[in-house]
Formats: sequence, structure tokens, C-alpha cells
Amino acid sequence: MKRRNLSVKWNSLRYSPCKAVEKVILLNPKHKNKENYVRRFHISQ
Repeated sequence: MKRRNLSVKWNSLRYSPCKAVEKVILLNPKHKNKENYVRRFHISQ
């Protein structure tokens, strides 16, 4: 279940990156790797 959700998040990143990142942060307020997630996205872009 978690793995599937992750792939959905990464797929949505492809379509609207900024909104997707915001959604992930909003969906996971306690996300420990929040900064790493955003940083990784910026690097990949």
C-alpha cells in the first residue's frame, strides 16, 4: 500500500511538480524526509 502511494506521488511529480511537492508535504505534515524529498526533486529537475 505504501509503495503504491509513493509511485502515485512520484507520477504526480512528473505532471505538476510544485503542486505535487506541496501535496506530499500537506498530506504528510510529520514527514521526516520532507526536506530531502524537496531537495531530491530539485536535483532531479
